[in-house]
Amino acid sequence: MAIQTDGYTFALSDEVMRTPVRPIWMTTATSVSGHQRATGPGLVVAAATVLALLATSGCVADGSPSPAGRGTTGTGDATDPTAAAPSSTAAPQEDAVRIRLSIGDQEATATLEDNPATRDLASLLPVTVPMGDLFGREKPGPLPRALTGEVEPAFTYRIGQIAYWPPSHDIVVVYEGDGLQVPSPGLVPLGTVDTGLDVVAAAGNDFDMTIAVLD
Repeated sequence: MAIQTDGYTFALSDEVMRTPVRPIWMTTATSVSGHQRATGPGLVVAAATVLALLATSGCVADGSPSPAGRGTTGTGDATDPTAAAPSSTAAPQEDAVRIRLSIGDQEATATLEDNPATRDLASLLPVTVPMGDLFGREKPGPLPRALTGEVEPAFTYRIGQIAYWPPSHDIVVVYEGDGLQVPSPGLVPLGTVDTGLDVVAAAGNDFDMTIAVLD
């Protein structure tokens, strides 16, 4: 059975429906003095209490929660999906390492690339390397040890190129033969001569070259 009041519909259970209810005029109560009196208003209060309990439970005729039972937590304010995320600032790139190539009282300058092999080379500096000449194209010289670090090799000569030849652990300065092919395994790029390439080219076939970080 359903009871409708104030716009809400409440379902009474079968147990409640099976409980006999006396008419108001038949309902009595015993007073302190032992006399019986009618309790019509008391029954009205009891009925109102039942309705209040049903409303509090949030039950309606279809078994779904009443509007009072539907709720959300928080303030309900939606988060703006377009709100700007905290901006991240990339770390500034370190300045390129510049080096000096000293031959006697003359010198050239160069800029190193930023890769694992050049960082390993920088850990050796200053270093003096005995240099020679190969095919009138490059000045090679053996470093004290092999350089470490995986770097994509170059397979083309470029004038002004400073590179590393892994098979003999040589540092190489290219002064001629631009565009010629480099045999396998290729040259590991280290840097580029900025000034004084003519000093290196004219140094001959047997000379010492000191490599140091440029102050």
